[in-house]
Amino acid sequence: MPMPPKQNYVPIVFKQINGIYLSNRTNPTEADTIVKIILDICQGNDNEEIPSIGVATFNIEQRDLVLDTIQEKIESNEFPQVLYNGLLERGFFVKNLENIQGDEREFILLSTTFGPDSMGNFKQLFGPITQEKGYKLLNVIVTRAKIKIYVVTSVPRDYYQNYQEEIARTKNTGKGIFYAYLAYAESVSEEIQDKTQRILKDVLKTCRELNPRFKELDKTDFFSEYLYEKLASKLGSERVQRGYKLGGLDIELMVLSPKTRNPVLAVEIDAVLHKKFGNCYSFEFFRKITIEGWIKKYYLACVTDFWLDADMAMNKLFSLIDTIDASE
Repeated sequence: MPMPPKQNYVPIVFKQINGIYLSNRTNPTEADTIVKIILDICQGNDNEEIPSIGVATFNIEQRDLVLDTIQEKIESNEFPQVLYNGLLERGFFVKNLENIQGDEREFILLSTTFGPDSMGNFKQLFGPITQEKGYKLLNVIVTRAKIKIYVVTSVPRDYYQNYQEEIARTKNTGKGIFYAYLAYAESVSEEIQDKTQRILKDVLKTCRELNPRFKELDKTDFFSEYLYEKLASKLGSERVQRGYKLGGLDIELMVLSPKTRNPVLAVEIDAVLHKKFGNCYSFEFFRKITIEGWIKKYYLACVTDFWLDADMAMNKLFSLIDTIDASE
């Protein structure tokens, strides 16, 4: 789930191109489309610097075809050699499913490769991604883009729109989660908000069924309730929101500006984070720097401080809010 954009743009571009999956395990239409998108990105880039781009395919044969297609375009002068050299200097790669690990690029182009054959038969044989741990491979691919991911697919729409049936059968693994991602990418690309949220809820529902810990995390935490009531009584309930969504992060409490009602202070609770994620202090630091990229201030409430002297700890938090309000 991407963080909310600082500028309005669509972070996922979905292209259903209805390519043919050949007997040599390649999809030429998808390869041509991938190369065209690379050129479009470079030519439409506002910065003088060539962007960093990576291409992911679902098998080695498609990887090789994309590279061959680029070379053919270079030889016919449709793809400038100097541009390709610049892309290579910026870390350009074309890799198949199993070989993408920690490679991040500004733009990731995904060729799902598989589709109906020349007779119109769609066999749904996706290789490793349909195996039990295939969702991990999918996760690696779709989280490599810093700015935008392009999903180029020939999977018939009727199949991936029935992701609910597949998830009911295989849970969040195999074809089910792959189809759910395609449906999600399409709805994000077309900016259909209600459908996007419905797909996420469908996947989350299965997560809850598979993992009993989710039931424990759903319980209202006493300290969270205490902190909310204290803040709401001081600032007014209209200025304090619980379970604030910031991209893929759930923030325990969010204090809003008294003037603009924009979020100005994210309040999290150390014990709640530890309960959810374990005693991982590097993760706390990650959340802090990530949230501070969007919200003016971040405050991590230490339960021990409140247990030792609740009034002093609460006054410290109120003082911070007063300083924020005064700066507006």
